[in-house]
Amino acid sequence: MVQPPVIGQTPGPPIERKSMTDSLTWNGNELALWATVLVLPAAIFLAAMNWHSHGRRAFHGVLEILRVVLVLFVLILLWQPEWTEETENSREPTLVVLSDFSASMETRDVVSAGSGPGAVTRSEVRDRILETNRWGRVQEQIRLVFSSFGEETEGSPGRSNLHEPLRQALDNNPGLQGIVMISDGDWNSGPSPSRMASALRLADVPVIGVALGSAERLPDIRITDVAIPGYGVAGKSLRIPVSLRSSMARPHPTTVTLQFSNGEKLERAVAVPAMNRAEVAFEWKPPAAGDYSVEVSVPAFPGEAIAQNNIRTVPFQVREESIQVLVVDSLPRWEYRYLRNALSRDPGIELSCLLFHPGLTRRGGGNDDYIEEFPATINELSRYDVVVLGDVGISGDQLTPEQCRMLRGVVENQAAGLILIPGMDGNQLSLSETELDPLIPVQFDFSQPLGWGTRDPEKMSLSREGRRSLLTRLGDTEEENVAIWEELPGFNWYAPVIRARAGSQVLATHQAVSNQYGLLPLLATRTQGQGKILFMGTDSAWRWREGVEDQFHYRFWGQVIRWMAYQRNLAEGQSLRLIYFPERPEVQKPVKLSVNAMGSDGEPLQSGDVRVRLVSSSGQTRSIRLESSDDEWGLYEGTWTPEEAGEYQVRVENRDTGDVLDYRIPVDGQPLELVGEPARPDVLRELVRLTGGEMLRPENLTDPAGILELLPDKEPVVRRTALWSNPWTLGVLAGLFAIFWILRKKAGLI
Repeated sequence: MVQPPVIGQTPGPPIERKSMTDSLTWNGNELALWATVLVLPAAIFLAAMNWHSHGRRAFHGVLEILRVVLVLFVLILLWQPEWTEETENSREPTLVVLSDFSASMETRDVVSAGSGPGAVTRSEVRDRILETNRWGRVQEQIRLVFSSFGEETEGSPGRSNLHEPLRQALDNNPGLQGIVMISDGDWNSGPSPSRMASALRLADVPVIGVALGSAERLPDIRITDVAIPGYGVAGKSLRIPVSLRSSMARPHPTTVTLQFSNGEKLERAVAVPAMNRAEVAFEWKPPAAGDYSVEVSVPAFPGEAIAQNNIRTVPFQVREESIQVLVVDSLPRWEYRYLRNALSRDPGIELSCLLFHPGLTRRGGGNDDYIEEFPATINELSRYDVVVLGDVGISGDQLTPEQCRMLRGVVENQAAGLILIPGMDGNQLSLSETELDPLIPVQFDFSQPLGWGTRDPEKMSLSREGRRSLLTRLGDTEEENVAIWEELPGFNWYAPVIRARAGSQVLATHQAVSNQYGLLPLLATRTQGQGKILFMGTDSAWRWREGVEDQFHYRFWGQVIRWMAYQRNLAEGQSLRLIYFPERPEVQKPVKLSVNAMGSDGEPLQSGDVRVRLVSSSGQTRSIRLESSDDEWGLYEGTWTPEEAGEYQVRVENRDTGDVLDYRIPVDGQPLELVGEPARPDVLRELVRLTGGEMLRPENLTDPAGILELLPDKEPVVRRTALWSNPWTLGVLAGLFAIFWILRKKAGLI
């Protein structure tokens, strides 16, 4: 493969200029003409009369001659004389050849004369163009500089930055006459190349574009996404959606295969529509905790241009689950009882319950999972991943404003989840008077604090967002899921809700009751700070067990609990917890990093030094010092943008205590440079249009000497000096006036 030298390695000699022609030009107008015709004779006449009146003395004659010279000097300035000097640049003019060596140039889609019966890669055509023997005649007439861009270097993925090589070509070559750019036009890094067009146009440097590749997408079926979570739970089903996209002219049936690193294999048939996308989802139950990977593949089709994108491997982790849940309610209503039973039977959940029952002699209950009082300190409350608040509020024997403040803190700063399930006593409305108010996803109707009861059961209806949400997924397909929700047993009471608050997402509404804001929201979520909140506007989800036992009731609450606790449990150590968003980072998209850090005394670390070190699979290393956002909660935040796909080794370090937390973050995304994507000749055409260049086909470069005819003629450098406004001219005029007035004073005329 041809590898041209890097630009700037052979700088030319310093610029030398030699004079060609010098001339004096006049730029007078009618005012200067009439002033000369009228004023100069008058000045000569008056000078002669004065000389005669003073007895024709020699001294007075010199004085009058000086007067005429001053008038003549001023009249000459009215003609605006300029000294013009033309020079030429002694350096040989330069032609820069920029060639694209990015990975996208390996696409096989060039069919041209000399390429044989089939298509060849863009890089093969580029290499033929760059053959040294082609450019011999050009080098005899002009200084030739080759430069390349887009190469993949050690520790850094290749990327196409068209702006930077254009800038370097202009800055490093003072005698630049033109730029030949051999590329497919694709760029994925740096500013738009058209931003250099104005600078090139001002310098009279045209871009001569040689576009390689087809602007039409090749026939191909590729895997575009494998949306596997960052980790799974041993013994719990893991949902793995796979997305395919086809650029084939006809629909094709295919088989998607998942090969897991433990030897298990899943297959599913799917019909991929022509020029469209298809999705298929798999359910897999990890047998044990550990590090896994899954290879997703589809077979290659006859006529498919690219087979490399038919296989994709994604790493992930499987863990033993342990979610800490606190359920707080006032009375042991049916919703509380069935929810408590469902969570206590879940092996991945450690349940704590607190019941504010007015008839009990003491708080709590008879089982081991009951606690006697609400957590008294931040540390005690922080151990819970999810808190469920039932029909409780602010009163002497329930929650206090300080407890509400702590609860808001663990949600916003430590990614805890909060579930709100109001009841018929309306206690939860009083939470709007506390610091929990911004977390509530809905606006209550305080004129009806006890809610609304109905004689006949009423139902919820999924919203558009609810149809797509994993929280409301009770069936395997969207159609089946909607049918299940329509058949679920209804409710006879619902909370006094007016509307959802801004920033909340409504998953389900009342099927029939509405107001001026639309159907009443009964199931809504929102994100506040680091945590998630869910509002359930009825207390009748326990009725979903009718005829099916725990099938839907347990699945719904299990999904909600795990959705809320997922981010909090991504990476946790003894004194450090790492939270990042989004849960599955993608290349070139910002990732928010949050760390909860504890000091050596077990309290939240205040004003500490917390750093994150990230190492990519190619060896690139980056260190980020996180900024403290809230000393009371020990929260430290920063942002990071992954540059490449793959698994990153992450180390969180608390430099105050010496504690470290190691974790691996998988980053999704295709490489920046993709083989098989359409070429973008429009980018080169725009550069050519803005700079006054030409577009050439590869066949036009059989003899590149023809390019020289497209370069602008070397114009001489013209330097103009405005004598009429030159400081030296004005100085001479001022000096002559000074001499004139001195002589007049000496003659006794002043």
